Amino acid sequence: MIWLAWRQYRLAIIAAAAAAGALAVWMLVVAHNDQSAFEALARLRCQAYSSLSGSGPFAITCMRLSNGKTSAEDQAVIISRLLVALPLLLGLLTGPALVAGELEHKTNRLIWTQSVSRTRWLVSKWLLAALAVSVLTEPLALLALWWLGHVPGALGQSRIIPGLFDVTGIVPVAYSLFALSLGAALGALARRVATALLGTIVFFIAVRVAVVHLVRPWLVTPLFSATLAGTTAGTPPGYVTSWSVAYGLRTISGFRHPATGHQVAVLLAHCPNATFLHCLAMHGQQMGWYYQPLSHYWPLQAAEAAIYLGFALVLFGATLWAVRRWRA
Repeated sequence: MIWLAWRQYRLAIIAAAAAAGALAVWMLVVAHNDQSAFEALARLRCQAYSSLSGSGPFAITCMRLSNGKTSAEDQAVIISRLLVALPLLLGLLTGPALVAGELEHKTNRLIWTQSVSRTRWLVSKWLLAALAVSVLTEPLALLALWWLGHVPGALGQSRIIPGLFDVTGIVPVAYSLFALSLGAALGALARRVATALLGTIVFFIAVRVAVVHLVRPWLVTPLFSATLAGTTAGTPPGYVTSWSVAYGLRTISGFRHPATGHQVAVLLAHCPNATFLHCLAMHGQQMGWYYQPLSHYWPLQAAEAAIYLGFALVLFGATLWAVRRWRA
């Protein structure tokens, strides 16, 4: 069964591998160009190149280097977006046709009339597809960890922020397996490749957006940085390398009768001579930032990857249930 599944999907897998290899080469070229331009600008002390007038050799050289760095950074942004879309693209390539494609071409009847069980048939096909998307995704995710440090200024400051978090570490593989299983399940239920393709796009994006904004910030307990009296809201400690997830109230530890959030506005009227932050403190509340530091990167990666792998297993179970109920 593995050999038969490979013969069915080898062209798609080889094409995807070639595209992934080309993307990896592009990442290396962009990192090299960006780093070379950055070092040359620093070596030539071109910090003030924008104020240079005329067309002297120095001004021309600095402008050329600056343009090269800008081009590399623009390409880096495009690459990062391709990396974000990669798990969905691989899922679309392998998942919807995994079962629905067999039904549309009636090839499932030949398989199911042989000695191969439906369970073995589906498991073999799914395992091959899962291995393919994992092998294509994880090397790029590991390369991205190194690559982010060689495109300074192009993609933000820290790999823990959304967008960069999603293309590094182990979560890209979990996203790919989720997209694969989602496409296969929708194909098994709808029995149409086109319907499964559209459904995979819609549901994958909806789940990803919901997890990023509603679930990920609280998968690991965030740290809190209180706003000090006499200062503005400011930013949390290490804001360059951390991810700010919320700004709000926190009950002061050990305070016996703290005010709740909805009572604060009323209680402020009882201390008109105090500053806002001092008044909050009198009622057991602090204003400040909830944030995820860079040290929480791997715990967040592990927790989110476990969620998507759980989704993938549930969807595989739904696919198997649907396949076993069909008539040949």
